[in-house]
Amino acid sequence: MSALQVACGIIEDESGLVLLAQRPPGKPLAGFWEFPGGKIEPGEDAPEALARELREELSLEVSIGRFLGIFNFAYESGAVDLHVYVVRANNLPKRSEHVSVFKWINPSKINPRDLAAADVLPYQQYLEQIQT
Repeated sequence: MSALQVACGIIEDESGLVLLAQRPPGKPLAGFWEFPGGKIEPGEDAPEALARELREELSLEVSIGRFLGIFNFAYESGAVDLHVYVVRANNLPKRSEHVSVFKWINPSKINPRDLAAADVLPYQQYLEQIQT
């Protein structure tokens, strides 16, 4: 079985905070925080999928920045390939039926144990890059 292709963004605001969304109750990984994004649909590339997902789930318009990489992670339920981009928020996000809990946080204050497992390595790499 091939890995699920997912695009996600480490979304920065003008002050350097990043946006985290909490996985909702009743869904896999409920309660964990993650970088927002979603599945890449057939015919889309990762940046297109990311922009679409953020628009659909958070009414968020973004400027896609640098590509952080593709991070492979194997959950018990299956493998995920996370296509991770650093993006800039162009407006404020809004809650929706897809994402009802989110927060802006200083990246250095994120506790990796609170993140969905697939998001830990991209977070650590991002943190290394902004601290150097």
